[in-house]
Amino acid sequence: MTPDLDHLEALAKAATPGPWHDIPHEEFSGSDHRISRVAGTPWGNFGHLATVSAVNAPFIAACSPDVILALVARVRELEVMNHSDRQYLMEKESKLAVRVRVLEEALRKYGCHKWASLNCEAPHEPCICGLAAALTPSEPRDGQAGIG
Repeated sequence: MTPDLDHLEALAKAATPGPWHDIPHEEFSGSDHRISRVAGTPWGNFGHLATVSAVNAPFIAACSPDVILALVARVRELEVMNHSDRQYLMEKESKLAVRVRVLEEALRKYGCHKWASLNCEAPHEPCICGLAAALTPSEPRDGQAGIG
């Protein structure tokens, strides 16, 4: 389920401001709790926001409008960061794919006929020289600054 952030934000802005507090009944541990804006408010006080079950009260109190607004803001911030990171990685992936094609062509041109085999017994000097030529000064070698 993907929450509707705009809807959550609108509801939080329209609700009674927080923080909210869970106020249990002073005498009856199994009775309903009350949600109040003031910590330590007596259970019998009529200034409470809601009366809810004991199992739900701590959660509801923890989800006051200020908390929801902060969570919505953080989710939006992370979505922007995620989008930026994805764009960056897509650009790098494209550059790396081009680089792989250049290196594969250099291996085909300067390497032996078994360039992909680990069991190749042919001398590798031409292959190494060809690869060195394929790595131009404008493009970093392994261990140097990143591509692009």
